[in-house]
Amino acid sequence: MWRPSVLGELVAERLLLLERPGQSPATVVVRFGRPVQAPAPEEPETWWCPVQVIGLGIDRITSLAGVDSLQALVLALEFVTNTLPDAARSTGGSVNWLGEAEQPVFASTQRLEQFSRAHIQLFSGLKLALAFIENNEGNAGPERDRLLLVLRSLVGHRGFFPDPKRDGSAV
Repeated sequence: MWRPSVLGELVAERLLLLERPGQSPATVVVRFGRPVQAPAPEEPETWWCPVQVIGLGIDRITSLAGVDSLQALVLALEFVTNTLPDAARSTGGSVNWLGEAEQPVFASTQRLEQFSRAHIQLFSGLKLALAFIENNEGNAGPERDRLLLVLRSLVGHRGFFPDPKRDGSAV
């Protein structure tokens, strides 16, 4: 059965961190080649996606088959996601990308989602605080005015304070 033996055109690459107790971290490189169709006399309805992992002692090309180019690519991504953590454990370590060790290819965006939720909650809270302070007329004075200035600037600039050297406002 024909299958590609070279990576071919590189379509994606990920650098992962290999961590082993008592050793310096090392880099593991995962490369995905462009899916290619099997030659006509062989199996023209079969597509192959070549994958190469460098840095775990598995530096050979592995190719995954699919019924079309998208399925071959997805299967190659899933293959690496499912086999890389075990391959790293067999060397006494673990690989990770952005802190994700169990699914380094389809890494969870949980941390990004948490930051996004925190950002939304922060600004919702600031808007409530700003409204409360603005409507609480009995609490007048320079400290209240400074707090209002800071909160208006924070809310108005979505968390990014303007440069005080440019616009003259010291926040």
